[in-house]
Amino acid sequence: MNYLLISLLLFWSGPDEGKMVKTKITKEVTLSLPKSFRPMTDDEIADKYLTARHPTAMYTNPDRVVDFGFNQTETRWRQADLPMLKGVYKGSIAGLHGKVTFIQDKIATINDREFIVFEFVSEVTDVDPEGKPRSGGAKRQYSYIQYTVQGGKILVFNFTCPAQGQAKWQPTAQAIMESIRVRS
Repeated sequence: MNYLLISLLLFWSGPDEGKMVKTKITKEVTLSLPKSFRPMTDDEIADKYLTARHPTAMYTNPDRVVDFGFNQTETRWRQADLPMLKGVYKGSIAGLHGKVTFIQDKIATINDREFIVFEFVSEVTDVDPEGKPRSGGAKRQYSYIQYTVQGGKILVFNFTCPAQGQAKWQPTAQAIMESIRVRS
């Protein structure tokens, strides 16, 4: 009887959003993601993100409203340049969004590696391909982004969700970012 009750409760409770699983993104990069997250398809990435370059990895939750992405780009910047790079990226974030409220804006050591850390809520007006505002007004978004330099590449880790989901997803975003390990 107890076994049947437990089985039914597990069936009705659905996937465990809080359960994290170790995920290998590249040979050098591992981190923990919620068990319910899955890789995004190329079509989902194209529909949701306007980008010329395909990201290295993109994951989404079952509702497809919470995303985690990883990308890497060639660079001449070095790890020692993080303070200068931080200023460049902060300016870029401010320029891409109409209004930005920073929660974190720092360089932090995570798992023996320095990262630039930006956590913020932004407001963006959705525009069509011609730059005209679309109906629906501005979209508010919660973002948690980390950058580091490794082997001639800038590594970018990005967690996003609608701002109204910040309270629910902020601990998960922090857990993901604190789990990042980059092998030298």
